[in-house]
Amino acid sequence: MTQPYYTFSGTKHPLSLDYYAPFTVRGEVYLSMRQYLVAALNRSYGAYDKVKAAMAISAHDADGTFDPAKWAKAIAYLKTVEVSGVAGTMWNRQARAWATEGTLAKFSQNPQLIPVLMSAPFGTLVYAEPDEKVWGVGLAESDPRVHTKSEWRGDNWYSDALQQVRQAFHAVRNALTQ
Repeated sequence: MTQPYYTFSGTKHPLSLDYYAPFTVRGEVYLSMRQYLVAALNRSYGAYDKVKAAMAISAHDADGTFDPAKWAKAIAYLKTVEVSGVAGTMWNRQARAWATEGTLAKFSQNPQLIPVLMSAPFGTLVYAEPDEKVWGVGLAESDPRVHTKSEWRGDNWYSDALQQVRQAFHAVRNALTQ
């Protein structure tokens, strides 16, 4: 029996790397998972100028109101300061750990998002973004290949982190109801 695939993408989906949901890790406030991962990965490679640039983005107008257009520009900018050309077992392990840590912080500090994570059908979560070949599957949500793992062009690491966090929330819920 094949597991069902649940696809998601875009800045408006709460499971997305680019969804605006501020959270704090070790005293630093991040506006999205992408910002957290860009900062963490660049920090690990000593690219502090890129960390500073990533942390300087904003999603608000001068009066403090959230501006979706400004947020979209910020996400596009963050994609330009991501670490590229790095690989290896250590990087893979560290990147996956950061993804899980950040995802846990994002959802535990934004409890209104937990029902979205918990109500996604069980099976495989698929981050369907054509330009995401590490964090996603490297295919658009409309591409029929997103439902065939052997045809993915990416690793889908972010979805692995989401599934780990979802399992942790289920375990806590089950422990509290017994």
